[in-house]
Amino acid sequence: MARRRTYFSKASRLGERILAEIAGGGYAAGALLPPETHLCGTYRASRVTIRRTLDLLAERGIVERIPHRGVMVKSGPAGQLRTDAPASSPTVRRARRKLAFASVLAAQPDEGLVNIQEGIDEYVREHGLALQFASFAGEGGKPFEALARVEELGVDGLILLPYPGAEHLETLRELRRRRFPAVCIERRSPRVPLPSVEPDSAGGMYRVVNYLIQKYRRPVHFLGMRCDHQTDVDRLQGYACAMRDAGFTELVKSHTVLHQLGSSDPAYWREERKWYHGYEAAKRLLARAERPLSVACVKDYAAWGLYKAAEELGWVVGRDVMVTGFDDLTIAQMLTPALTTVHQSMREKGYQAAHLLHRRIEQGGEGPAVTVKLPVKLVVRESA
Repeated sequence: MARRRTYFSKASRLGERILAEIAGGGYAAGALLPPETHLCGTYRASRVTIRRTLDLLAERGIVERIPHRGVMVKSGPAGQLRTDAPASSPTVRRARRKLAFASVLAAQPDEGLVNIQEGIDEYVREHGLALQFASFAGEGGKPFEALARVEELGVDGLILLPYPGAEHLETLRELRRRRFPAVCIERRSPRVPLPSVEPDSAGGMYRVVNYLIQKYRRPVHFLGMRCDHQTDVDRLQGYACAMRDAGFTELVKSHTVLHQLGSSDPAYWREERKWYHGYEAAKRLLARAERPLSVACVKDYAAWGLYKAAEELGWVVGRDVMVTGFDDLTIAQMLTPALTTVHQSMREKGYQAAHLLHRRIEQGGEGPAVTVKLPVKLVVRESA
């Protein structure tokens, strides 16, 4: 008669995961575990399962319930929850060391990228993880050549910012097939088979364009770059929807002014004058436009370029041309007049990307290529 296999309950499986995180430094000895409600969200388990898991850990002397305080990780050596767990399972292997993330960066550092990196750093510190990053500014797509031999990096998962171009698409599909955990920040294309974290670009642009239309009772121009990046596509779509809803459908094409360079082009990543492409496109717009007019820019850098073009051509921002941006970078407050814009939290974007990657690792690299959309808000200042 065949021997019956020992049943490994959900609480036992979850206990193994928490034990692995304790052994790996994720939960420090002597520290309190997060509240049960937090654990329910982190591990996607019911409160009943969480309580049963904590009971199992307490029975084995791994944690201790402290009245009126919570559940504390004991300072003694970590015990074992089960004897039938394969020694080579991913959770057991990762328990021997800290989980390690790598962020791959191929652009000149700027405010947005620095804040994104700070968000990643914050998550990593909070959860006792390790982090490394590769930055090869000025070398185009070279950082992404390592993706073909990702195991050599010695990390458990990758965060890609910005996402590489079409020439790397097959490499990323191979990562997906091998179930290597990877997350991108602002996915360049819907063809990318990886999870991503994005701002609500379409909704944010709709909101700011609708604000301009309602306030000044006239159509709005859109100033941006060639839309070969999904974020730019989304913002252009948000603009077009707001124009259509206001009865300006026939003006969308004629009122859209784009620079020939796209923001997914490596040449843009290496550009130190982030405002320059907005400046060139704005000169074309202002040379043929009549005052007054309203302009929604794809990002704050493009708006900065418009300010420079307006000054050069004798236009006054806030009187002759009403200008809005997107991102709410420091430059938005430093410009004169201060720039009306759409705020997104770059730091939160990095934090949520690290959180998404962490969950992806715990799932063994499996799961759909979900898109996490982060909320944005309109910030009204003197430019419009």
